[in-house]
Amino acid sequence: MERNDPAYHQIGELARTLTRAGFIVASGGGPGAMEATHLGAACANAPDATLTAAIKVLSSQKALPEHLDKIVDAKGVPDPEIAAKAHAWLKVAFKALKLIPNPAESLALPTWRYGHEPSTPFASHIAKYFQNSIREDGLVSIGMNGVVFAPGKAGTIQEIFQNVTNNFYHLFGTFSPMVFLGKDHWTKAYPIVAVLEKLFTPSQIKKYVLVTDSTDEAAEFIANASLLIVGSPHPSFQLRARASTSPSPRKG
Repeated sequence: MERNDPAYHQIGELARTLTRAGFIVASGGGPGAMEATHLGAACANAPDATLTAAIKVLSSQKALPEHLDKIVDAKGVPDPEIAAKAHAWLKVAFKALKLIPNPAESLALPTWRYGHEPSTPFASHIAKYFQNSIREDGLVSIGMNGVVFAPGKAGTIQEIFQNVTNNFYHLFGTFSPMVFLGKDHWTKAYPIVAVLEKLFTPSQIKKYVLVTDSTDEAAEFIANASLLIVGSPHPSFQLRARASTSPSPRKG
């Protein structure tokens, strides 16, 4: 998603609204819709015009440079031309960041699977994963107050069904709300919603699944959807949680 795309601005507004409402937003921490997420969150403590001003600065380098995966060849030799384009693309992000007084917090979880893509400087916290599948599963698992799926393709669809699996099998004892931003995208181009309507009950769809083109409707849905407690977490998750919070044994 290019930085001057209306959808980029839309996602930034949604992230800003959710952050102002007290949520911590998280994304994969890369370019496109992910960058817009953290830009919007960062602007939560600033006047509304700050987001527009920041996007104007970013739009001077609107598209992620092509062939970034070839920035270093198989022998470890960098390509100066591609490196210069990547630097120019990232430099304006730091320039835009200077326009934001007191940036609000957000969490980015990028991965080395896409190591050639710069991690966004708009996130206050970054946790970079080596294993992409674990990173994606982690993202949808911590999003227990709701996950918003912006228009995407294979990676986003994989995350949708990871989230669906958590909800269908109640792996965490909950059903987290799911928002699909872009009606045509998710009902026609990639008709995911039709599959969800076969997996979940009509009452679950009505209460916990939203397909919309409106960021205001998406924010209101997330804010008003109380977490559905459907049982106890899967025993393996309880054991893992206890193990991770138990004090480490002292060495003699």
